[in-house]
Amino acid sequence: MIHARALLLILLLITPGVLWAGAWPRATGETFLSFSIEHNPSVPEDSPASLFIEHGLNHNLTVGFDGGGRQTDLTKAIAFLRWPLKTNAKTAVTAIEIGAGFADGNLALRPALSWGRGLSFGERSGWIAVDMRGLIYEQANGLLETDFTFGLKPGRRSILILQLQSGVPSDSESYARIAPSFVYETKPGHHLELGATAGLLNSDDFRIKLGLWLRF
Repeated sequence: MIHARALLLILLLITPGVLWAGAWPRATGETFLSFSIEHNPSVPEDSPASLFIEHGLNHNLTVGFDGGGRQTDLTKAIAFLRWPLKTNAKTAVTAIEIGAGFADGNLALRPALSWGRGLSFGERSGWIAVDMRGLIYEQANGLLETDFTFGLKPGRRSILILQLQSGVPSDSESYARIAPSFVYETKPGHHLELGATAGLLNSDDFRIKLGLWLRF
């Protein structure tokens, strides 16, 4: 039987840099930061920005911050803790997360469950992941979000990501969006992301995304 720490090391090696971590924990002492801006060509003033930070406290605990807003308005600020759970699959990992802060002007709790699995395509590596998050507001309404992600590393410095984003708000219609992106490593620990988001269900927005990823 593979020791738990040895299994974690294998997962870190087969996953493309574990930059977008999902269920995978951060290495002890490692910090990941991503900053992105989205531009809506049809509504130029609608350009939301987001900041995401993770830090590995130890091999079982990752702490982070997820924030975002438009212009001078901060619409989301969630601090969270995430820790992995044991799984039976030798190449998969499951993690639970609990976050708290505010979103859309409401105090909110954000429990989450993530699952990820490393993939191998000959000499190329990749991953699939499912991330489920629930936003529970103080007024007892909220939002259930689910992201399905497929990632592939076609080259040593490039990553392709295809994500299906869906949400079920308690006070409005469900929605779905598709979000492809291309990530390129400019130097070790520094990546640039170019992507887009398009609505599939009850979402007509089309946005272009530019992001910066840092790992240190």
